[in-house]
Amino acid sequence: MLPRDRRCRPFGFVIASGLVAVGAVAQGLGQLEEPLLVESVAADAVPLTIEEAVALSLSNSRQLKSLDSKVEIQQFRRSGGWIDNPELRIRNLSTRSVDKDFDELEVAIRWRPPALGEAAEQRQEGQVLLWEQTVEAQRARNWVASRVRRACADVIMYRQLVRIASDRVDNETRRITQIKSMVDLGRRSIVYYTMAKMMVSEARNEYARRLQALSEEQRRLRRLTGTASAIEVVFEPLLGVKGAQEALLSIAYTHRPEVQLVESRQQLAIKRHQRERQRRWPQLSFVEVSRHREQGTGDRNEIMFGVEIPLFGRNGGRAKATQLSIARKEAQYLAIRERIEDEVHDTFAAYDEARLAWQLARDDGQLMIENASRVIAEASTHGIVPADEVLELERAIMDTRVTIARRRRELAHAVYFLYYALGIDGPEQAASPTPTP
Repeated sequence: MLPRDRRCRPFGFVIASGLVAVGAVAQGLGQLEEPLLVESVAADAVPLTIEEAVALSLSNSRQLKSLDSKVEIQQFRRSGGWIDNPELRIRNLSTRSVDKDFDELEVAIRWRPPALGEAAEQRQEGQVLLWEQTVEAQRARNWVASRVRRACADVIMYRQLVRIASDRVDNETRRITQIKSMVDLGRRSIVYYTMAKMMVSEARNEYARRLQALSEEQRRLRRLTGTASAIEVVFEPLLGVKGAQEALLSIAYTHRPEVQLVESRQQLAIKRHQRERQRRWPQLSFVEVSRHREQGTGDRNEIMFGVEIPLFGRNGGRAKATQLSIARKEAQYLAIRERIEDEVHDTFAAYDEARLAWQLARDDGQLMIENASRVIAEASTHGIVPADEVLELERAIMDTRVTIARRRRELAHAVYFLYYALGIDGPEQAASPTPTP
């Protein structure tokens, strides 16, 4: 049997060589923000910020172009007016077969004025239809923006996970090399070595899965933005919305188009009720002004008009129905506000929870990485920890990085769902956007 000092020399050499390599890697693991969150932009890809990707998606979306065209069409239709044009009437009366001296020519203009309240009702109907098209277009626009932002957050997360998975493959490869040397020296069992081989295989499989997931997310982002070239999302700090829920509700009531739509419907119900009440009054049915020219006599002017006498439908049933419609629209208005309030409360609660989880993961992860890096640095200096255990500690750091990346992605999704609930395109439309650390 070898002496103790000679028997430990190969093992000490293995530990020293492993700790030197691990110590070099640990210098890159000690920081939280730069290695974990900031990624370099590939040279063959188009670097885009999240807002640039959103703008590109909105400009290339065929669905949004179609909806915007519907809004524009309705705007032109609404500006066309609803009053009927006058009618030009010409009559040439001749009795030359009986009396050669009689001949008459009549030129008249006949116009049917709108019924009382009819024009106002039709204008309001056009306004309601315009708001219906606007609601559909704006909510679709907000949803597309939310999808693109969430896709960007997914790309950022999977890009980080691919980087971490690559580091894990390198870690497991170096770890199994250390364990093989220790098994040869009798310091580790063959079972431990077999488990390490399984972990190497799992690390490689995980790296392949992360690469595939990143490729799928990048493909989805290209499809959403309508671009064929590769896109590299530039990392940016998340922008949260600061303020009480009451302030957020005010933002939602201002930007959500459903509120203006139901208000327009309320006005339409009022216009219809007013018209039904005015149906009981006599109304002009037509007005005609004519000029007569007769042979042998002087010219003369004539004016005629008709009056519609409301003899039927005077029981007030239609007016009562429209009165109930006004009350129904008021209930719909309150229901819309309640639904918006529920959506804002739910999304804000999810955002608050995700923000807390992110802050805890970031703070605890920073502390854990600092402590682990200090232990790795001391081990590389003094050689007091076996090399495979140091690599396991490095693996724990990677697990922490994965947790932080996932928590950031969850926070990003919560922020973007909150934007959608508030009805805003971006943080600049919020009352007081503040950066989320």
